Amino acid sequence: MEMNQVTLPVKNMEEAVKFYLVLGFIQIVDTPHYARFSCPKGNSTFSLSLELEEFKNGAIIYFETDAYFGESERSFRFYPITFSSSFSSLPVLP
Repeated sequence: MEMNQVTLPVKNMEEAVKFYLVLGFIQIVDTPHYARFSCPKGNSTFSLSLELEEFKNGAIIYFETDAYFGESERSFRFYPITFSSSFSSLPVLP
């Protein structure tokens, strides 16, 4: 069995799409209320659904990369993304 996708609610579709494109995901569906992305490596996909009502989203999704943390942090400096902490301060999972 393989997971098909995970759908996340968003308040601002345009900003959310820009964010995931900057991270390197490939957009495969683009509508005003729904966007779907494939991961650059593997078969996983995820989607965004525009929510007009208030919502709480407690989902945490982890993406893996082979890139060294310092390398990733340097490469993202040129994009309009602000991180709340340094990659080096993140815990390394076993």
